[in-house]
Amino acid sequence: QIVRLDDVVERYYDEVPYLGFLAGRTSSVRLRFHIPPIGLSAIQQMKLRVAILGRFADTLPDLTVTYRKIIRGTATPADLPTTALNEVALGFNPAIAVGANQYVEVESDLFPVVPGTEGYIVGGDTILITITRSAGDAYTGELGLLRVGAVFN
Repeated sequence: QIVRLDDVVERYYDEVPYLGFLAGRTSSVRLRFHIPPIGLSAIQQMKLRVAILGRFADTLPDLTVTYRKIIRGTATPADLPTTALNEVALGFNPAIAVGANQYVEVESDLFPVVPGTEGYIVGGDTILITITRSAGDAYTGELGLLRVGAVFN
């Protein structure tokens, strides 16, 4: 679920919708994933799978990806993890050469999803993901997100 666009624009190319990250601007998208409360095996890992559109022929830029977890609530009050200190960097490298209007699928590094284990992501938790493009990258074209999904291994 998309929850925030920061200098990201909704675009269409030949009737295909995507989220456009313009060149020369720092821009980001915030996404929310709810982890199913049941149905995960004893040991799981999660990763992002992102389809990225390059509107210009060149090597796609590095993007910064972070995640923050919000632990499933209980009857006991808990502090909301609101500071940037709660953001965890996630390995993600889409630096792939593309032609104009070509897309690629890129996966992030895995991160743990262990049901019932304190300190890890568990069933019922909410994961906030931020994907950021830097204003100073060398890619001079618009970058588009066609699809972002969560994959459990």
